[in-house]
Amino acid sequence: MSSSKFIVEVEQRSDYVIPRMCNCCLMETNGFEEICAERDVSGIAFLRCTLKIPLCKECEKHGKASKKYDIPFALLGLLSFPIIGYAIVLEKLFLLSIIPIIVVLIVYFRLRFERKLRKQGHSAPEKTVALKILKNNVIRFIFKNEEYAKAFAKMNKDKIKDIYKI
Repeated sequence: MSSSKFIVEVEQRSDYVIPRMCNCCLMETNGFEEICAERDVSGIAFLRCTLKIPLCKECEKHGKASKKYDIPFALLGLLSFPIIGYAIVLEKLFLLSIIPIIVVLIVYFRLRFERKLRKQGHSAPEKTVALKILKNNVIRFIFKNEEYAKAFAKMNKDKIKDIYKI
């Protein structure tokens, strides 16, 4: 699974044409996800942009399922400090060898999950579209799916400021 992101920067307007297919698997769908971004423009006022982007139920489900891998990483991070401290104080260095094993297992299961999604035609295990409001009335769409990004750019070609891949 590629970790590339496809950036489409457009004029800030309210009439974007959104492709009517899931932004992850590109299948036809009636479902959607709401994405939003905001930016402080003066210390008092905020600029907010909210859009509904098509997302099928199956892709929404795997997006939620991928979050279960975030919890073990967070717990491991929190637990590693006391384990390291305990191991150093008691000179039990074998405890330090447990941490890399746990990390390897979590990464292994995360990669298996992503491989399974890739075989099913999904572009990413997590949220596949993000927004960022830039200065000069420009909105940056950050897509994980190149085909969806191209479809969006084609449908909004009169509003495009820049397109690139990172």
